[in-house]
Amino acid sequence: MIPPKNASKWILAFCLMGFVTGCSRTFTSRTVLLTARITINLNGPVDLSRYNYLLIFSRNSTVSLPPNTAPFVYFPTPGRSFNTEYFGINYGGLSTFYQDYYTTWSDYMVIGRNIRAVYKSGGSNFVAPTAIENGDLVVVTQNFFFPPTAGFNPVVEINGSSMTISFQIQQLDPTITEIFMQVATVELDARSELVGFEAGEFRDHLSAPIRISIEQNLQPKVFPDSHSNDPTIDPGSDIISCSTQVL
Repeated sequence: MIPPKNASKWILAFCLMGFVTGCSRTFTSRTVLLTARITINLNGPVDLSRYNYLLIFSRNSTVSLPPNTAPFVYFPTPGRSFNTEYFGINYGGLSTFYQDYYTTWSDYMVIGRNIRAVYKSGGSNFVAPTAIENGDLVVVTQNFFFPPTAGFNPVVEINGSSMTISFQIQQLDPTITEIFMQVATVELDARSELVGFEAGEFRDHLSAPIRISIEQNLQPKVFPDSHSNDPTIDPGSDIISCSTQVL
C-alpha cells in the first residue's frame, strides 16, 4: 500500500505518463498537409489582365498541348466560356480537342483576370460531354461550362516577371504519390472575336511535363524551357523556366 504522504507523488507521475502518451498518439496520427510552390519565370512582366497562366496536371507523363508556334490555336479549357461560333467555324467542334488534349489532363489550375481557381475532372481525365443529335452521338457545349472546385484557392505572389503559386497538393487527390504537370500561357482578347470570353489564343508551354513527387523537398527543382526567348511570343507569355518545391 502506498503511504499517504507519497500518494500525491504517484498520482502526479501517472498523470504525466498519460499526458505524454496522449501527446504521442496525437502527433503520430496527424496527417501532414504538403504545400506545393510552383514558380513560373517569364521573359517579361506577369500580366493577369492579358494572359491566363495554366498549371495542367496528369496522373501519367502525357500532358498534351497545342504547339507554341504560329498560327496559334484558339484554346478554350473545360468549364470556361468561349466563342462557340468562332470555334465552330475554325475548328468544327470540341471532340478533337478532347481527343488531343483534355483526355490527357486530370485537373488544371488557371491564374488570370479575376480568377485563381482549379477545375477538376473528377477522375483521371476530362470526359467529353455528349448528346444524341439527329441519331448521332456528338460532343456538345451545353455541358462544357461548369464552376471551379469550391474551397480550392491557390495563393499567388507576383514579383515582376516571376509568379509563385502555392497550394495544398493533396487537394488535387489525397491518394497520389506523384503527379505530372505542364505550364502554359494563353492570351486573352487576341482578336476582336475573342473579347469578352474566358478563352484565348494559345501561346507557350514547357518543352516537357514536370514530374512532382509528393514528398517534402526543401530545395527547389528548376526546369528550364528549351523554347524560351521566342521572338514570336510576347514576353509576358514567354515561359523561361519553372521551379517546383514541396514543403
